[in-house]
Amino acid sequence: MRTRSALKAVVLYSEIESGLRARTLLQRASRRAGWAGAMENSFWRFDVMAKPAVAREALYGAVDADMVLLVAKGMSDPPEWLLEWLEIWALSRRIQDAILAAWCEEHLPQRPNRGIANLRKLAQRHGLVFLCADEARAQAASIKEAAPESCAGSRQ
Repeated sequence: MRTRSALKAVVLYSEIESGLRARTLLQRASRRAGWAGAMENSFWRFDVMAKPAVAREALYGAVDADMVLLVAKGMSDPPEWLLEWLEIWALSRRIQDAILAAWCEEHLPQRPNRGIANLRKLAQRHGLVFLCADEARAQAASIKEAAPESCAGSRQ
């Protein structure tokens, strides 16, 4: 069993730009969290992952990952192969408190996102922690919108 001297993340991304943003996000998050240990990250682009041999290789490397991060331009309808891969990973994982995270660029927060809902259900079925950057951004935006009213109301 792997010790926690290194945090391991497997990043599945749609485009090169998404993968680069994910790398920056992981570096920034580890610094802000004060993580002094090593980060062990692997990156897999969706079009390459669609090949069964590559998907198996990525899955083998993900079984002991602390987090699987999906970074995509929208996630309204994830490909079926991706949902199947995530199901197999969730069943095969060795890290019980693993995280499934999604960062879906260019999602409109006022529209329901079926893909995010499917990912959340998958995480719940398998006891995974689910994090969604889109939802966090939407919550932050709603707090900012409400803040001037609540601040004005508290001054009266």
